[in-house]
Amino acid sequence: TSPHAKSSARHITNRKNDKDADEVLSIDPDSPADRIHFTNLLNTSRTSMLAPFNPSYGPLHCLRAIIGSISMRFSELGATVKSYLACTEQVRYGLLVGAVIVSWGCFNLSVSVMNKMILPAWQFPITLTMLHMWSCTICSILSFKVVSLFRLQVVSTKKLVSVGLVAVTASTSIVFGNFSLEYNALSYDQMIGATTPFFTAVFSFLIMAKVEKTSTYMTLVPVVLGIALSTKGESDFILIGAIAATVCTALRALKSVLQGVLLNNDVDRLDSLNLMFYSAPMSGLLLIPFVIWLGPTALQ
Repeated sequence: TSPHAKSSARHITNRKNDKDADEVLSIDPDSPADRIHFTNLLNTSRTSMLAPFNPSYGPLHCLRAIIGSISMRFSELGATVKSYLACTEQVRYGLLVGAVIVSWGCFNLSVSVMNKMILPAWQFPITLTMLHMWSCTICSILSFKVVSLFRLQVVSTKKLVSVGLVAVTASTSIVFGNFSLEYNALSYDQMIGATTPFFTAVFSFLIMAKVEKTSTYMTLVPVVLGIALSTKGESDFILIGAIAATVCTALRALKSVLQGVLLNNDVDRLDSLNLMFYSAPMSGLLLIPFVIWLGPTALQ
């Protein structure tokens, strides 16, 4: 073979190698098709990857091949780490939500059981409720001020008045509910409490101008009629007890509607934790006069 032919063949080989190197640099590491193409380039050019400093290749081709290979490996490593961290974050969030739900259920059950254990021997339910409110206040202060688990919202005077209305309705409903138990059987009180959806629909229309479906209102009719018939047939019916139970149920429904207005306001929304932070001490203060009036020996 003549020297001229050898030179032409070497020139054609170098041009082909430079073309392959340009293909390597144009590969997108995040594209599956480009990854397959890059793998094919590696398989067809094993010599360049296994021996990048082969004298038959130009130095520019070798450098480009090495840079392309390294960048692809780092891209794959970054994608793997990112996917792992995303999965880990989802798992942590799921475990946190599960722990909160389980804790809420356990504490709810504990409060119910402990109330049933305490009240038969210490018959001061309003005082017990006041202690609950002050316990909520202390826990809220610790959560917001000391540990800083949550962000405390600064509320306006108008919003504080609305929170005060929630506290007033909650405290008053508790007082009327305990007062009604002095005259009514517990089963009759619970039966009147079943009319809460009726009062909720009424207050939602009066306060929020919210109109429910006709079917919703139709389902409330048999409930109200059933309560009326049961009241007429109640053997130990006492009017003042029935009025107190009805007022308690209406105030409970009013409290739910007012809470909904505060929690779902698009302009100045107040979350549930901040609502408890502001309303719990108000309720605790409002219950003090009733504790003194209805149970002066409760704290002795």
